[in-house]
Amino acid sequence: MNSPARTAALDATRLKQLRFVLAVAQCGSLAAAAQRLHMTASAASMLLRSVEATLGGRLFERTAHGMVPTARARSLIPRLRTILAETDALAAAAGAGTGLRPVVRIGVVPRVAVAVLPRVVSALVDHPAPRRVQLHEGRAAALAALLQDGELDFLLGKMAAGVSAASLARLEYRLLYQDGIAIVARKGHALGRRRRPASLDELHAAQWVLPPAGSTTHAAFAQAWLGAGRTPPEPAVEAPSFFYGLGLVQGSDMLSCCARSAGAAHPQAVTVLETPLRLDPIPVGLFWRAGSAVAEGVLPLLRPVFEAGAGCGLPGCAAARAQRRGPAGSSLWREGRDPDSALAEEHRHGPLHGMGVFFA
Repeated sequence: MNSPARTAALDATRLKQLRFVLAVAQCGSLAAAAQRLHMTASAASMLLRSVEATLGGRLFERTAHGMVPTARARSLIPRLRTILAETDALAAAAGAGTGLRPVVRIGVVPRVAVAVLPRVVSALVDHPAPRRVQLHEGRAAALAALLQDGELDFLLGKMAAGVSAASLARLEYRLLYQDGIAIVARKGHALGRRRRPASLDELHAAQWVLPPAGSTTHAAFAQAWLGAGRTPPEPAVEAPSFFYGLGLVQGSDMLSCCARSAGAAHPQAVTVLETPLRLDPIPVGLFWRAGSAVAEGVLPLLRPVFEAGAGCGLPGCAAARAQRRGPAGSSLWREGRDPDSALAEEHRHGPLHGMGVFFA
């Protein structure tokens, strides 16, 4: 029987092998991978032969352009990334015996900053067993890739379109609420002082601060104009998040669109305009990898956020609660049980494929 020390040594050796394979794939060179991992070239060559012997096949081909992964290696690399990232995350979550707070890595899109992010963070940092939260802001597609690769523990926002069915099958989710989109102007703007809604012509003639093309909010804004039979206005400014948009709007006569929760949070500075545009609400959810040890340890701490459900005080929360109880393919819905009442599976509302509401 292996002793605990021998077992730990074997585990460390296996992890070193996995990191080595990933380093060779990323560097495209055996010498560069060896340098990254502080190994000699001869030791790297021996390690590669050992790994290939263990796995029973070649992982890389030597070409004029460097080390090229074989089909076998290409099929393994995504899983290697996830395994190593999960291992690193578990070490960080355990505090590595230093007494530090366990780390939780959350990818966030700007629209969640006002409505739900404060409640998520509060649930984690104010808990008797508090976590240290690392926030990573970005576009939904980039964050989804990081989540799948194990670089994030959660994604708070909307899942990006274009994610493969195989990837979605490895994710689980919880729909939290649906956040509307608002057209905003500075306080005292001419279009906000009237009782009648601004016309499409008046809106089209305005100067606009818009989120980047390809973002969920921009896509919904453009679709609203197309649905009204009009070409969307060209932005005067493209801003990376609504924070910049609101700041620019406050000091000018420009208009912007943002999450309704963001516009409502600044009533002294901006006015939410009534318009004839039909701006569909955007569903916001929490996503994590199925079977993630870090996620399983954190989800019970987020129960207050899940229980808030329809009580979050935002337009669309009741709709989100109804959506969670609609047919979506999860075991809870198939069994006819209320997802909010089953403690053991309260967090699991996957798999995701078939849940079109989440995709841009």
